[in-house]
Amino acid sequence: MYKFNLGYVSVLSIFILCGSLKSEVNFTPVINLMLLGGQFNFDNEVGSYGGYLDLDFVPVIEIDEDVMLVFGYIDKYRSVKDIIELTGGAAIYQELRSQSLFCKFNHKSESKFEINPGFTYKKELYKSDENTEWGNGLFDNEKQDVNFELIKRYEKFLVIGGYNYSLTKFINYNTLSDLYEQLGSTELAKSGVKLFDFNSNNVYITNEINLDYFLFRSNLILTEKNYEYQKVINELGEYDPINRKDNIGYIIIDLNAYVGRNIVPGLKFEFIKYNSNQNHYDSLFNKFIPEYYNYTDTNISPYINIPIGYTVFSLTYGFGNKKYDTRLVQDENGNYDTNNKIIVTTELMSLSVSYMVTKNFSFIALSELKRVYSNTKYEQLYQYNYNSLHYFFGISFKT
Repeated sequence: MYKFNLGYVSVLSIFILCGSLKSEVNFTPVINLMLLGGQFNFDNEVGSYGGYLDLDFVPVIEIDEDVMLVFGYIDKYRSVKDIIELTGGAAIYQELRSQSLFCKFNHKSESKFEINPGFTYKKELYKSDENTEWGNGLFDNEKQDVNFELIKRYEKFLVIGGYNYSLTKFINYNTLSDLYEQLGSTELAKSGVKLFDFNSNNVYITNEINLDYFLFRSNLILTEKNYEYQKVINELGEYDPINRKDNIGYIIIDLNAYVGRNIVPGLKFEFIKYNSNQNHYDSLFNKFIPEYYNYTDTNISPYINIPIGYTVFSLTYGFGNKKYDTRLVQDENGNYDTNNKIIVTTELMSLSVSYMVTKNFSFIALSELKRVYSNTKYEQLYQYNYNSLHYFFGISFKT
């Protein structure tokens, strides 16, 4: 049976609306490019030299003073051995390629509200090692989402409210299911079924207060994930006739202060509460753990930007603490400690230096050191302990 694509409907609706507007059209292409090269280290193993690409191409079509159409193409490439954060935990990848297409319509109504419907398509490809071919990665996925938001602007205050519906599909789900079966994760091991695909409903509200020497931003996001093909596992290792459903709440607060010579210190705080009705049955150790995916994650990141002449120094320190509600600690052999739950701590230090050659062209150097450690040692299923360091040098171009 044919299924219509919500994104195509959204884009078509935008074009129909634009076609009905008869006025002079202004076209402004916006290009941001960052091209870097460097090296990475993972768990004290020196890696090969790699690349770092960020390309944003965003044509802006101004139909009149109240109507604007924005298209975009975003391309990202990382040749850095790092971690992908999955719903259940973290896994290692060697290279990443991400491409996105989006379309957004902006209209200022007579009530001074801005109305922004939009559509985004995104595809992510991962290589877990040098032998993996592009398109065959375990965690390759594509995502489509439709978004609608309202914006209300005041003199020094901004409010954004929105709704987003998205579909996420994992391309190589059979291979991924086979892997989890080998690792004993029964709830994710039903080969031939799209266990990892989900749709999500997201509502959010953003506030921004911009004073002369102070900027405050806050975001509240509520997300519901629905797994159409993934059934809840029970204490017998059997599937109940109930689909998996996850509910997530995000609170993000960002504070900036402007002091002498445009020095910008800031502080970012992020709180995540993740709840799921999915359990875990470990077939290797015959162990059942209820609410296996539930956790609370708290992160705080002070940062500062210091401009000196044509050079800007940016320094960030991040500290995060993730506590799983029921997930038990395991030793190196996989034996469970029933008295302790897993706690994962993340520390991050990043430094970037930008030297402006012209208005549009700059030299860039950046480095990042990350340390992740926990009270569990068994890492056949997910990665809980690692160190990473990478540094890159290159150019930046902005129109």
